[in-house]
Amino acid sequence: MLKFFLRLYLLLTLGFAASLLLIDKAANAYFAPYVEQFNREAVRGQLYSLQQEFEQRAPSQREAFRRELQPHYGLSLSLVDAATFPASADERAELRAGRFVPRDEFAEYLVPLAGEGKPQWLRVVLPQEPALSDVLLFGVYLALAVMVGMVLFIWVKPMWHDLQALKLAAQQVGEGQLGARARVSKRSSIRDLARHFNQMSERIGRLISSQRDLTNALSHEIRTPLARLSFELDILRREEDPVARLALIEEMVGDVRELDDMATELLAYARLEHRGTALTVAPVELRAWLESLVEQVALEASARGVECVVVSCPDGQAEFDARVMSRATINLLRNAIRYAGRRVELRIAACADGYVLHVDDDGPGIPAEARDRVFEPFTRLDESRDRTTGGFGLGLAIVQRAAQWHGGQVVVTASALGGASFALSWPARPGALHD
Repeated sequence: MLKFFLRLYLLLTLGFAASLLLIDKAANAYFAPYVEQFNREAVRGQLYSLQQEFEQRAPSQREAFRRELQPHYGLSLSLVDAATFPASADERAELRAGRFVPRDEFAEYLVPLAGEGKPQWLRVVLPQEPALSDVLLFGVYLALAVMVGMVLFIWVKPMWHDLQALKLAAQQVGEGQLGARARVSKRSSIRDLARHFNQMSERIGRLISSQRDLTNALSHEIRTPLARLSFELDILRREEDPVARLALIEEMVGDVRELDDMATELLAYARLEHRGTALTVAPVELRAWLESLVEQVALEASARGVECVVVSCPDGQAEFDARVMSRATINLLRNAIRYAGRRVELRIAACADGYVLHVDDDGPGIPAEARDRVFEPFTRLDESRDRTTGGFGLGLAIVQRAAQWHGGQVVVTASALGGASFALSWPARPGALHD
């Protein structure tokens, strides 16, 4: 801390001294005419009175009058010979014109005196300002420097402690202690910096935790189709029956397709997890958009014997990223179709601050205690929602990310149809997610 304090103190002291010199020179240059005018006006009356008093007396009587007058004046008065006094040409011109002349930074004035004989000037010298000794002057500046240093130290010490706390937290995060946070007081000068650092640390911790969970889940998910492929390849090497070999190849194609679908879902989730991609928000005709999505899943719904209908949708446009929101809505529809008994209903409702998309099915539903977990990647709750029904547990995670990217949310409740009801909401003017 001492090095930091001394550097800051030296910089402040030198800057203050340089500023004083610069301001003094600039002020003197700018205000010089005004200062001269002020000083002239301040002494003009006194000098005029003295001039009149001396000019009323003969030159031979003026010195006696000066000695008589001097004890009653704080000013130093003296008579000088105009011919021999060291005055400049400009000063002599002013005096010949009958005007008095200031000298020595307005500490001395020359006043012309009319009369016969040798021309005389009255020299008026103002009292000197009290002179400070070098020791006293040095003491004054030293006391000022000490006071500035004390004030600066009082300010630097707590800020240094806060900077050390921030440094320690950064070091701990760098060493992998992602729970480390910078603890500073509410009155700290770097409170905003510490707050942003803590937000960054929290975000990094969540990302690393999410990536770790995602990696673990992916390694578990990918193991099953790979194991099946390995087993089927081993059987295929020994199988001689062409029909059986063809059946094994078809099963292997299905496993490869499953891996491809898993990679597609994972890439879609990774794109939404990455914040570098901005939303492309544009007005979209709600009814036409929703009906086009229903058409995309119509074949899948028909194959499962499920009726997928749009119950209600407001006319007009809404603003959102059509690509991202379409992917989320299709995931909701396919999820509902996969587990529905006979019917899936869609509706969009306009609310005070945006829109809500509802997707209801008449399937087995989701238990209340498990509704928050369905949005976690690779999550399947029970046998009614396992691999045999399709999916990899990424669809609803993608829906949640899409909602968050738009500044909204998605929740699941019980449906009036008896199954699950998903409600995806977003504001009228969507924005990217802010943590």
